[in-house]
Amino acid sequence: MTSNYTRVLGLLEQVPHPPDWRMPSGAQRQQITQLEVAIGFALPSAVVEWLERCNGCIAGPGVLFGATTGSALTDMLSAMELWPKWIQNRWLPIASDGNGNLFVADASKPHVNVFFVECSLDPTRLSYIAGSTVEHFLEFLLEEELGESGWPFDPAYVLSRDPDLGYAAGALLPWVVA
Repeated sequence: MTSNYTRVLGLLEQVPHPPDWRMPSGAQRQQITQLEVAIGFALPSAVVEWLERCNGCIAGPGVLFGATTGSALTDMLSAMELWPKWIQNRWLPIASDGNGNLFVADASKPHVNVFFVECSLDPTRLSYIAGSTVEHFLEFLLEEELGESGWPFDPAYVLSRDPDLGYAAGALLPWVVA
């Protein structure tokens, strides 16, 4: 599955940023390779496609993580090292919510879903599915920051925008576990 992320990048430009913010560049192949070596497995193409467009930044509600960014705040590996079980589980931090919780891409299965992890309660448990793809998740996250409502707890809204989410995780649907 190939995405161009045009809509996501447009939303990224619109959300609040720190005063010195610039549109982030994408990760270079060597940065992705360094991350893959450090974690011991290849990143799924869905995650690589995003990292090639945005290699970590502070934007919107929190942070969007990147590969070998040089900043512990935006570096995916730095976040994973806080909870070593994440590497074992193949959970890749994609974003934070600004409140200490993270959204992770579950790379343990062929199709990569994004989940919310409420780190203050249990950083080793997926709380609910937040998007059937990295791209759907990022659209939801950034649109919410711009004032859109409905995600993640309104099933009619979410499934009209991301119909595959309804088949993705069964009991971990946000409106079921909330």
